[in-house]
Amino acid sequence: MVAAQDGHESTVGLLLDRGADVEAREEDGWTAVMVAASNGHESTVELLLDRGADVTATNADGETALCVAANASVLKVLEQADCLQRWHRRAILALWRRACGWK
Repeated sequence: MVAAQDGHESTVGLLLDRGADVEAREEDGWTAVMVAASNGHESTVELLLDRGADVTATNADGETALCVAANASVLKVLEQADCLQRWHRRAILALWRRACGWK
């Protein structure tokens, strides 16, 4: 979490390569992508999203990474990821509906 908080993208990448859980949480429910977003570390946020971080995950206060984003560039990255995740969920559901004959 400290690497994400401080924007150490290479360290975050190394930790993920070595098996760190991209969705690991602090006691208050914050994930690495939330911590990186709240500190304005755009490239670290992008790395975490590329590795599967859930932009819709909430902390103990119900906040997402979108809620705590520190600046406009990070917010833009998160909004794009949220749109892609929603599109992906809709596309998968549509495939299942067709495969199962649902309407």
